[in-house]
Amino acid sequence: MVPLETVPIPEPLAATAEKPKAIGEPIDAQITMLEGPPDVVQWRTDDGTWEGPAIGGRAKGVIEVRTGLGASTTLTLADQVSVKISRLSRVKFEQRSPAKDGMPVELVVELSRGEVDIKPLPLTPGGPAPAVVRVITPDKNFTTRLATGIRFDAFSGTRLRVLGGEK
Repeated sequence: MVPLETVPIPEPLAATAEKPKAIGEPIDAQITMLEGPPDVVQWRTDDGTWEGPAIGGRAKGVIEVRTGLGASTTLTLADQVSVKISRLSRVKFEQRSPAKDGMPVELVVELSRGEVDIKPLPLTPGGPAPAVVRVITPDKNFTTRLATGIRFDAFSGTRLRVLGGEK
């Protein structure tokens, strides 16, 4: 048996470990609708402080939104896609540049829990190529350009539904 005095004590881990960098790039988002009690909807940019959004509020960065009981919100991402976030949801938004010139930008919607409805906005003449939306949930990773509803919960996983057009 080794005497206790001779056992080396490991150095504590450095507390200056850097946080891993996000894969995505900043995205421009605007709040277009709030439904239900506004005090249970919050958003933040680049892991900042959680704040209550207001209709017309804009942010640019890696954006995270969480909704509480009985509240939902709708955002416009990069003036190309509308995303409705239902109650009890948590979603992160970012953007990824195209791999090649002339390819569309990729808008990333990372759904941790809850439900979102993604609807592409009408194209404008001379505007950018329509964005591709990459949806990431804990059990799936896919792209879409269609109006799509996505729901994730721990019991049933990711469920998709095609949304009908607006009349």
